[in-house]
Amino acid sequence: MKGQVNFEFIISVMVFLSVMSFITIQIINGVSVLRRELSVEDMKSSAFQVSNVIAFDEGYPENWNAGNVLRIGLSSGFYSLDDGKINSLKELCESENGYKKFVSLIGLEFSKDVYLNISKLSGETLAICSPKVESRVRNIVQADRTFFSGGYGIVKLNIKVIL
Repeated sequence: MKGQVNFEFIISVMVFLSVMSFITIQIINGVSVLRRELSVEDMKSSAFQVSNVIAFDEGYPENWNAGNVLRIGLSSGFYSLDDGKINSLKELCESENGYKKFVSLIGLEFSKDVYLNISKLSGETLAICSPKVESRVRNIVQADRTFFSGGYGIVKLNIKVIL
């Protein structure tokens, strides 16, 4: 009887290995889903933070322009945007390396792209700042905010964060 294995032992080892394989596969699949969801939530947070910084901060210096800006902010009051700062942002974004400067000034990591569009409710674009090539394949999260601007009336701030 030495060296012989019970038939029940072989079945129990097979059942144990099958259960452990199933559990391992479920854990691996669950981690990838959680990682993807975490990435999307991080992007939503980034989009909301960027919209808050741009819309509720006056920027630095207080009366900044495209040449001297150290921190971008368009606020001129509570839910009110400054027309001159919108125009300065447009000038900054249209300049050489303007998009890179914009991304560095809002403090977003360079692994993410940001698309900013400020427009009237009629659809007329007031300022747009975006990468040269917009991706349609990567994950995109969008934040839309509405504000008042003295010269333009009600304006829409659309921010997309692309990972």
